[in-house]
Amino acid sequence: MTYFNTTNETGQTLKSYRAKAKTETEEILHYMRRYDFPYGASDIWRELYPNSSKPITNIRRSLTGLKKEGLIKVVRKQPGIWG
Repeated sequence: MTYFNTTNETGQTLKSYRAKAKTETEEILHYMRRYDFPYGASDIWRELYPNSSKPITNIRRSLTGLKKEGLIKVVRKQPGIWG
């Protein structure tokens, strides 16, 4: 699963960020497989993390990684909550 180390973290911090990203990505993949419906990032954000301060960019990162790994595919672009 993908974590883009844009803040140049190292050591234990990087390890924990990668583990967190992996968990988020696994949750998203499980959700998408369970409901087998074309979801966008904002749909997943609203459904999985409705009361969270989790940034939507985390969802987008997971979706990008899943797409690159061939685990999901883009079926259409859909507008999100910000357009």
